Order: sequence, then structure tokens, then C-alpha cells
Amino acid sequence: MDWLKRLQWNLNPVGLGFGAAGLLLSLTPSLLPRDGVLQGLVSGLVFGISYAVGTGFSRLFERLTGWRPSATARRWGRIVGWPLFGVLLVVAGFAGPPRRRRSAAWWSCRRCRVSTSSGSSSR
Repeated sequence: MDWLKRLQWNLNPVGLGFGAAGLLLSLTPSLLPRDGVLQGLVSGLVFGISYAVGTGFSRLFERLTGWRPSATARRWGRIVGWPLFGVLLVVAGFAGPPRRRRSAAWWSCRRCRVSTSSGSSSR
């Protein structure tokens, strides 16, 4: 359990923000059908790339400006930020799926109508 605490304190918050945004964007409906395994692989890959980009931006900002938050601000960010980040992820997880199911059902119905109507008019 000690490794988990070390990992938690070493994660870059800007990278996590970018990674979470990339993950949420990768879960939006697309025109390409994906099964669960492929969706998981794509989402994980997008999260990793987005995390790396966010961490790069954070490091670049630190190098260019020389600014880093004070130790007190970092401590409060850990105490308040991690639980807030967890709550936001849970809320996004519960708020997102019904909407995605509705849009997926709408898209399937729409696709069925188009394929049915185009099949009858092509005679």
C-alpha cells in the first residue's frame, strides 16, 4: 500500500486534467463502431497520450516562467484536489452513460432507417 501513496503524490495534476479530458472525449459516440475491448484500448491510449501532453505543458510552463506553487499550496491541492477530482470522476461516470445510451440508440435507429429507405429506393 506504500507504493500507492508514493504514486499518488507523484502524479502531475495538470497531466491528470488533460488525461481525464482526453478520456472523456474518447468515450463520445463516433461513426466507427467499437466493441468493449477496442474501446478500452483506445481510451487507455488516449489517456496516456493526453497525460503526457499535459505533463509536458506543465514542465514547459515551469521552465519558462520559473514559477512553482508554494509548499502550502501544493499540500492544500493534495488534501482538497484529490478528493474533488475523485468526486468529479464519479459524477461524470454516473451522468455520462444514460446520455451515451440514448445517443447510441438514436444513431442505431437512424442508421436502420437510412439503410432501409436506401435499399427500397435502389430498385
